[in-house]
Amino acid sequence: MFQRLQMLKAKREQERQDEVARRQDIKFKAANDTLRREDQKFYNFGTAIEREKQLIDKRRNIEQKMMEEQVYAQLWQLDAQKKLEREMAEAREKQEKIKDTMMVLDWQKNTRDVQRAQEAELVRKEQAMLREQWTVEEQKEKLDAQQRFMLNRERNLELIQHNATEKQLREQAQQVELNRDKILLEQALARERAVEQFESEERLARRREI
Repeated sequence: MFQRLQMLKAKREQERQDEVARRQDIKFKAANDTLRREDQKFYNFGTAIEREKQLIDKRRNIEQKMMEEQVYAQLWQLDAQKKLEREMAEAREKQEKIKDTMMVLDWQKNTRDVQRAQEAELVRKEQAMLREQWTVEEQKEKLDAQQRFMLNRERNLELIQHNATEKQLREQAQQVELNRDKILLEQALARERAVEQFESEERLARRREI
């Protein structure tokens, strides 16, 4: 389009220069009296032709101007189209940058969410491990306490049983001792009674003898 516009301008300039040369030639011929009369008819004919040519040039100029305006319009439209395409490309590029930025922000957010979730899961596992450890320790303490209780109970029962056995043995020993003392006492009393009876019988015997 631009090259064609330059060609049209060059053509108009050439036509203008031809017109200037033609007019200068007419002036030169008009200055010559001999040629003036001979060229009068040709001049008149040339004038008619010139008018026709001017009309043609006028129409051509109008057409050329219209063509130039069309070229300018096409160039403006092309420039506007390029500008629109450039603006659309810039808008798309800006949109892509915004999209990329949003993707990065989303990735960062998701990464932070994943990290927070991992940290929360780690805390939950640690708490669960601590609770499990506390439960095991509590159960162990309960079991140890129960075992200590059972052991103390067994020891107490053994001690009670031992004390009872010792008491029973003491009581039995005391009873045996009492029985032995009772037997000894009865034997002593029996001997005393026997001695007293023997002595009494002897006294009676002596009395009888007397």
